[in-house]
Amino acid sequence: MKEPDVIETLVDERRLTRRLFIKTAVGIGLGVGSSYFLGCAAPAQPMATPAKPTPTTVAPTSATPSAADVAASGGARTVTFASTSSGAVGLITEVIQKKGIDAKYGIKLDVKLFDPAAGEKAVLLKQTEVGLFPLVSAARAAAENVPVVIFAPMLYNHEYTIVREDSPYKSMADLKDKKIATLDKISGVYTSAQVFSKEVGGDFEKDYHIITGPPPAVISFIERGDVEAVIMHDPLVSNMLATGKYRQILAYSEEWKRMTGQPMFMIGLAAHRPWIEQNKAVAGSLNKMVLDATRYIVQHPEVVEENKKFLGLNDAAVKLAEKRMLSIYPDHWDANLIRNAKHIIDRAVELKIVPEAPKQDIFLIP
Repeated sequence: MKEPDVIETLVDERRLTRRLFIKTAVGIGLGVGSSYFLGCAAPAQPMATPAKPTPTTVAPTSATPSAADVAASGGARTVTFASTSSGAVGLITEVIQKKGIDAKYGIKLDVKLFDPAAGEKAVLLKQTEVGLFPLVSAARAAAENVPVVIFAPMLYNHEYTIVREDSPYKSMADLKDKKIATLDKISGVYTSAQVFSKEVGGDFEKDYHIITGPPPAVISFIERGDVEAVIMHDPLVSNMLATGKYRQILAYSEEWKRMTGQPMFMIGLAAHRPWIEQNKAVAGSLNKMVLDATRYIVQHPEVVEENKKFLGLNDAAVKLAEKRMLSIYPDHWDANLIRNAKHIIDRAVELKIVPEAPKQDIFLIP
């Protein structure tokens, strides 16, 4: 399928075909407290409809001056950047702008805030020059000949299996044939759970009875006792654990690192390949800018409390989140991390989540 055909298909937000996977946010689990999911399947039980964040609408980007032109003029290069209106990804752009990290690299970041699905779509449709993009989504786009390339890291996987404090479950094996609630099948949380199960020799959809829904519904399922466990992301998990009613039995990225030697990569900064080729110096600056921001967050956990409202954290969960969220931000972008990311894609291909391995490399170290 040619890129214009993909874009035309994407406009129809109700068709859930394999090709339509590209338009949905595979990275729905970005740590957003009030995510809205495009094309989300109806939950197994009645629930309140979550509020839909008001997405930013921007026109496709036009030609922009080169890094050399900007340097000659003595100004900063403005770059439109798709981020999220809350959560772990959004915290990165909050820190970049509040701490002036973009200016350090001659960049003026023009952040456009979206719900996660719309943010990914904005990058796909070139409504912004760069922005968040899930690993598996980039592989799906490549299968449709849409050249989205990840050139900086943003988030490791930050999902966890949570059970009630008084439950008997100690491991995923204990939950076999039990009801588990998680995000929709097209979400990064769901597909990561599939990939993880494949890595350990299991089958996520056969081993458990899966119920799906947006975050508020998933949490309500375990609160009401409708399910035995949930698979959810931070910072929502921090809010749950802070109540004392729940406990964690699996941290996916930590276990993936134990098995493979690297954390489970999930979300990167991406742009279309032609844009990167035309803006190599800018891409290099953006790579350094994002890494500076993620390192700053890790080294200054107080930014979590400073941005607790933005993150959707209640007061009781702040200190817990300061410890937990620091492990989800990458501090490097190298061949080893990319090699591990490709291993995740290989597993996704085996599961038919991605129809085929990308024919061109979807990762770049600028």
